[in-house]
Amino acid sequence: MKRHGTSSSYRSGCRCDECVAWNRERAAGYAELARDIQPVTLGLEVSCPTCGGPVSILAPGRPSASGTETQAVVKCGRTGCLRSWRVGVVIRSLEEKELAL
Repeated sequence: MKRHGTSSSYRSGCRCDECVAWNRERAAGYAELARDIQPVTLGLEVSCPTCGGPVSILAPGRPSASGTETQAVVKCGRTGCLRSWRVGVVIRSLEEKELAL
């Protein structure tokens, strides 16, 4: 028999008082950690691969309902260069678990 009040016993399906209390404390810890996380803005510096001109956002996209995917259309800012691209960003979990809505 596995020890009660541990992750393995709770995940095995035990719902005794010790295991339920362990799970409740674990969930409270994650909730507290999530409140402490601050949003981060990532920057990306690119230039036109053909002419070397600066790239600017032509049309920002809207994030998906889960906030894990977004797109934008960018274009070369150099006069006479008409190149443009669609840029997509997808956030995926390293543990193969998607972000909750």
